[in-house]
Amino acid sequence: MTCFGCERNEQLLKLTDEKVLALVEEQLSMEINLSSDNLRESRLAICASCPFRQSHTCTKCGCYVAFRASLKLKSCPVGKW
Repeated sequence: MTCFGCERNEQLLKLTDEKVLALVEEQLSMEINLSSDNLRESRLAICASCPFRQSHTCTKCGCYVAFRASLKLKSCPVGKW
């Protein structure tokens, strides 16, 4: 099931870059199986030019891009990584 909570929150609350980063970091502190820094950065580079990225969120899955890219076992919802 696709979660669009992050996308809705970002739009409704008009979150700043700093607030989104803080939310992502807070959630990542509770996760296991994080990707390496290199993997995360390569994923984020791909996401940077993706037409499905809107601000900090992926419009295909609704996740914050930085959060999904940081999880080792996650993949891009449209197969880019």
